[in-house]
Amino acid sequence: METEKTMQSAIDLTLDMQIKGNPALASYKDVMKKFFTKHMSYASLKNDLIDIYAKEFTEPELKELVVFYRTPIGKKLVQKTPTLTKKAMELGQRRVQDNLEELKAMIGGKK
Repeated sequence: METEKTMQSAIDLTLDMQIKGNPALASYKDVMKKFFTKHMSYASLKNDLIDIYAKEFTEPELKELVVFYRTPIGKKLVQKTPTLTKKAMELGQRRVQDNLEELKAMIGGKK
């Protein structure tokens, strides 16, 4: 399923989004990447991820997922997941930015 590659792409996308949102972080990019790779890589999270999946899916369901991810569309989903995640994050950020005044007004009304 190329989980390691997918998770590394997610780390890279997250880091890029953080820097895009706060350009002052750009000088810390290498340090942040090293930190995220150490603590958020597949190797560091593997056992916890196994536990999460085992709690959410039965063994037969997990076997079905493996079969799915071996199909062409399953492989395509794995390949496209980082791009889809990035686009969804960008969409969320745009929506917040586009409606920030409404949020400020709502927060101001709560005082």
